[in-house]
Amino acid sequence: MRLHLAPLARYAVVVTASACWGQVVQAPVNPGRNVEIKLPSNVSSEGFFIRYCLTGEFGGYCGWVQPQRNVRVYTFNAAYGRRPATRVRAVLYAQGCAVETFDFSGTELHDPSYSFACRPLPVVPIDGIVTRVDRLYGRRVGLRARYIPYWAESFFGIAEGIGTMIPVGDLAYPTADNHFRLFVPDFSQDSLAGAADRPGALEIWATDRINGATVALLIPTSPMDVKIKMGGLKIRSKYPPELVFAPCLANPSQLHDSFGFALRPGADDACGH
Repeated sequence: MRLHLAPLARYAVVVTASACWGQVVQAPVNPGRNVEIKLPSNVSSEGFFIRYCLTGEFGGYCGWVQPQRNVRVYTFNAAYGRRPATRVRAVLYAQGCAVETFDFSGTELHDPSYSFACRPLPVVPIDGIVTRVDRLYGRRVGLRARYIPYWAESFFGIAEGIGTMIPVGDLAYPTADNHFRLFVPDFSQDSLAGAADRPGALEIWATDRINGATVALLIPTSPMDVKIKMGGLKIRSKYPPELVFAPCLANPSQLHDSFGFALRPGADDACGH
């Protein structure tokens, strides 16, 4: 069965959960059972990632859990409103660990609980240089990688409509000459994320150092054999010694100068190379 999400405003209480499309409405009253996700002692809860989807008579609902500090168990409700889910699927990730999933249905939902195992992954360095820094309009940025599991839509049974972006690695800062080094998990060694039928990619995003706002996606421009069509990096166990990137502005229409006048980036600034 393919799950088609109705265009409804959605918000669920988890530890804290967010709606698929960012709407915030009053949380539904949920009498259903809580799904528990237990973390081992060597996994930090602060950066733990949970993306989940519920299926039931209500159709489908997807959300994610807001990370919390110093917790050993995350919970979210396996219901939407007063209607319990008949199936619960989730994608889980912790820094330094392989991606994990679970898929609960039937009797598994009588007492739904999952223990995250944390299978360690090696790391891979990405050494790059940012060109066309004029597109950043003088903003000082930090860089962080995100893993994009394109296979997640199929796993969740969703035809289209939601994306899953998993922050990976630590924040890095470009040097004065715009070079940077990021360390990312070697997902080619991940039995799930590295499988041939599980397409995925890495994206590198620039964020504002002051307020953390997303500024731009860094598009690889050389060498081209590591780039995927959507603008990310292929999953590799090793990358060339110096990758070249150019910024693709996230919100070019929101740029203003010091007097408040709107800046009009050139046509190639909106993701051209």
